[in-house]
Amino acid sequence: MNPSLRDAEVLQQLQAAMAAYRCDEDERAWQHGQRAMQLDPNRVESWTLLGMLHRKAGRIPEAIAAYQQAITLQPFFADTYNNLGNLLLREQNQVDEAVACYRQVVQLRPDSVDALYNLGAALREGGQVEEAVACFDRVIALQPDHVDGHWSLALALLLMGNYRRGWPEYEWRWRLAEVTPRLFRMPQWDGSALDGRTILVHAEQGLGDTLQFIRYVPWVADRGGRVMLEVGDPLARLLQRFPGVAHLVPQRGPWPDFDCHVPLLSLPGLFATESTTIPDRIPYLAVDAPIVAHWSRRLRRQRQSVVRVGLVWGGNPNVKNDRWRSPRLRPLLDLFTVTGVDFYLLQHGDGRRDLESLSLPDHVIDIAAEVKDMADTAAIMAQLDLVISSDTATAHLAGALGLPAWILLPFAPDWRWMLGRRDTPWYPTLKLFRQARMGCWRGVVSEVKQELQQLITEIMRQ
Repeated sequence: MNPSLRDAEVLQQLQAAMAAYRCDEDERAWQHGQRAMQLDPNRVESWTLLGMLHRKAGRIPEAIAAYQQAITLQPFFADTYNNLGNLLLREQNQVDEAVACYRQVVQLRPDSVDALYNLGAALREGGQVEEAVACFDRVIALQPDHVDGHWSLALALLLMGNYRRGWPEYEWRWRLAEVTPRLFRMPQWDGSALDGRTILVHAEQGLGDTLQFIRYVPWVADRGGRVMLEVGDPLARLLQRFPGVAHLVPQRGPWPDFDCHVPLLSLPGLFATESTTIPDRIPYLAVDAPIVAHWSRRLRRQRQSVVRVGLVWGGNPNVKNDRWRSPRLRPLLDLFTVTGVDFYLLQHGDGRRDLESLSLPDHVIDIAAEVKDMADTAAIMAQLDLVISSDTATAHLAGALGLPAWILLPFAPDWRWMLGRRDTPWYPTLKLFRQARMGCWRGVVSEVKQELQQLITEIMRQ
């Protein structure tokens, strides 16, 4: 075939393949892509397309091989480095390799907003947070209204403990494509004196976020207002008599009349919170005495060991990074070999699937099925000596109650746990156990097991 005609047909096949790919017509895209490959097996675009199709079909090793072949053919083709970086970061969690790919893209396209943003995201996942902040700052300098850039900058700054810069950037969350802002006829509160007005403080994000930031509600009331608090049903019984709350309402209403509103997670910024000025009245949650009495009687019937430990291993699977933050149950099974411990399983939701194929020993008590809401969970936890939990609402509940808890954290933690610390200014009774390597829970579990054995030894010596 005439080379120019062949090149024209290759281009035509690639264009048809991309059009089909964008329309989710994968079989047709594959046919056009294969035809382009037959015509010219050394065309970098063909190998890149092949990598995209393999990735979409879940054939990750094949996708990596295709991208690598494209890079071999054309080491200066930025799109291939970018695609490979995305695959390594999001599918394989190979952060260092993804960073190397994105650095190549930035070198080829120094002013590419997308390349700088991807590099910043990978650096943050790899713990190089200061360099990530520099990338996000550059993104915003090039494109001041880059929503994801502002949001990622917020998370990186808060992770570093730079609350002064972080809180204003955190307000960009309302512009994210996946977030639906709450629209009220009444104005949003600006932090000024309320002078007797009624303010709706509305919960957002997860139960853990509500438990962490509910501590600010008394401060809102101190501004001279009448606080109407909106929370989800699992928290209603626990928070029904929370200090400073005049009226508790269910999420999404209906609400009595109010004069202004504020999202719960905007309160730290409104009060200009620094790490040294976090509201530190711990505990700031309490459980009604009748609920505590019920669970005290219930647990008294259980066998008694030296130590009673509550255990939670999984969060909400709909959270973006849950597969990395939740160890699940299997890596934690070695804890059950520690003698002198009764384990009380407090896990709810998707994580309970981990129990389906397991036969639990007698000293592991699955009590979660009897739990109605977070008030019950709190009352059970008050009867225990320790809670061991992944990064989920249970961790915040223990901290808000002022109970001892050990929290299992991934290598790239959520911003509120900051970096490198074994403690947290948000919850003085919590101890943090961090992954030393991305995706590896073995070291965390080994450390927890060792400290649990030491705790039992110390108690028995008393």
